[in-house]
Amino acid sequence: MLKMTKVHLIGLLLLLLAFPMSSFSTESSGAAVMAPFKSVETNVQEESELNQGRHEILFIMGIILLVFIFATSAFGLALGIYGKNVFVPHMIFAGVSVFLTVAHAVTAVVWFYPY
Repeated sequence: MLKMTKVHLIGLLLLLLAFPMSSFSTESSGAAVMAPFKSVETNVQEESELNQGRHEILFIMGIILLVFIFATSAFGLALGIYGKNVFVPHMIFAGVSVFLTVAHAVTAVVWFYPY
């Protein structure tokens, strides 16, 4: 015969408190079972639409970043090889390029890191 001690009774009490009987549903209809999955499907579709907008924003930022990097390179070549006086525009475009690089990276990490 099993001997019930205080530890067993406390464990049983904690188990009953952790899993109340109201959480166990006796309803077994298909609609009740599938309800949580339907809400997940709509959430996935809404998040997909949201992510599409985010991808478009990052794409536009990337195109602008590439334009500024090419312009910085062109000014740098004109300055270094041809001796043109374009140091100030070269530095301005370089600064904007660095800013856009950091902004693009931070935005991508914040929006898409968990995935």
